[in-house]
Amino acid sequence: STLHRLISTAAPRMSSAPTPSSADLARYLEQRGELGKPWMWHLLRLTKLKEAREAAEQEVARYRKDK
Repeated sequence: STLHRLISTAAPRMSSAPTPSSADLARYLEQRGELGKPWMWHLLRLTKLKEAREAAEQEVARYRKDK
């Protein structure tokens, strides 16, 4: 199912399938009425943390490249 795919791809580096963006995930959860479930908030938070980590890694890479 789509929800199972979203959950299985939210764990960092555990799946080769692309993870949906936090905005896409939030939209999907809202459309499905899933935002009332605490574990869905955790899934969304994990996705946002992954995005923040990736952005920080890119920033560090740019900084190192400029040195």
